[in-house]
Parts: sequence; C-alpha cells; structure tokens
Amino acid sequence: MDARRDRRTKNTTRRWAVEQRGQPGAAGLFATLVVVLVRTMAAPLAAGLLGLTVMAPTVLLFFIPLPKKKRRGARETFSHFFGDLYRVCRRPGASWG
Repeated sequence: MDARRDRRTKNTTRRWAVEQRGQPGAAGLFATLVVVLVRTMAAPLAAGLLGLTVMAPTVLLFFIPLPKKKRRGARETFSHFFGDLYRVCRRPGASWG
C-alpha cells in the first residue's frame, strides 16, 4: 500500500514540475508577443490583438460538457457559503487578519 502511495505522490510531483516548467516559457512567449505588437503596430490595433490573444482560450469552454445531474444554483450555493462563513467568523477563536 505504501509503495503505491509513494508512486502516486512521485507521479503527481513529476506532473507538477512539468507544468511549472511550462509556465515561464508561456509567459516569456507572451511577453515577446506584447513587445513586438506594441512596437510595430498602431496602439489600437495592438490593443485589439492582445485582447483577442488573452480571450482566445475561452473558446475552449464551449467544448466542456455540461454535467448530467442538476446541481445547486448560484443563489443556493452563495447562501450556503455566506452562512458557513458567518458561522466561522462568529466563533470565539476566529482571528481577523
């Protein structure tokens, strides 16, 4: 059992490390794109292209399937959340800041 858990933890750690290595590369690529667009194009055109570049990944949201079971709505979810938050803040041991 411990060997399986260790293997799972090791795989999760390796996956996290690979994801973190990709972050600086993507940030550097986007920074390079920003510099090139701002220096070579008119400001409104560069701003529009950068806005489209930032919003482009939202297209992927259309391909995420909806849940099969009906879930709680936003009103019900937030009422539960704020009720729980109120109860936690009313505890004598709760600290603010």
